[in-house]
Amino acid sequence: MGRPLRGFLSGQIYHVIGRGNGGQDLFLDEGHFQRFLLIIQGSKARFKFRVFAYCLMTNHFHLLLQQGPASLSVAVHSILNRYSHWFNAKNQRRGHLFGDRFRAIPCRNDAYFVELLRYIHLNPVRAGLASGPAGWAWTGHNEIVRAGRLVDRDLPLSFFGERIDGAVEAYRDFLNVPNDFVPDESVRSGESEEKKLSPEFPAPAEEKPDLDRIVSEVSVRHGVDRDALLGQRRARRLTAARRDFVEFCLKAGLRPGQIRDYLGCSPAYISKVAGLAFVKT
Repeated sequence: MGRPLRGFLSGQIYHVIGRGNGGQDLFLDEGHFQRFLLIIQGSKARFKFRVFAYCLMTNHFHLLLQQGPASLSVAVHSILNRYSHWFNAKNQRRGHLFGDRFRAIPCRNDAYFVELLRYIHLNPVRAGLASGPAGWAWTGHNEIVRAGRLVDRDLPLSFFGERIDGAVEAYRDFLNVPNDFVPDESVRSGESEEKKLSPEFPAPAEEKPDLDRIVSEVSVRHGVDRDALLGQRRARRLTAARRDFVEFCLKAGLRPGQIRDYLGCSPAYISKVAGLAFVKT
């Protein structure tokens, strides 16, 4: 069985980081950068998340995203899978393009959010690829300065002033202030005393397990059609995906009867998978 699926809160803002497998390059030329941004743009329209900042480097990327009604896990997996398939076909290669799983670190408060804006957009400057943030074409900096198609700049600029012109100038000045900020590298918890961002999509206190969301995430992870996963065909990939789905549902606290009715399988099948999951645990 693959890694367990991750739960994400609707409305939460995340710093998403992905790297090439073994440090390999993800973007070989301008066309590769453009294709990745087009895929993000299409996924944004489909999954209704928001983009506040991004930076594409040669072998890794940073995204500052706010999850919408759909799961961020599904959205990011969709982006990476689509790009991987395109990259492999274009470059006549096989195998994993991205190393391990992507990281998604929650944005903890307003101050952390604006520091992430600076950190992400200055990534090429720190790497010596540009003398200033405007000199690297593959970040969201220029879309904050001048409205573009991908970045939702209203929230970022709201921290720097009420009028657009003044806010843009203050944002530019902010990027020039020396700092030693280092972003969190792991998910933190227990910080409810800090002031949270006020998202457009209010975050619930606790995300409840949702069968439709889980089956969508499993379909993306295994590269199978959602309807096929819920059908009766017995291909090896579909069998693995159904087992993954049942195990995740059980560990999320869903009752076997709920899973059986949703999947349309026998009680014996649920019991068998439950037993295997217990042994693995």
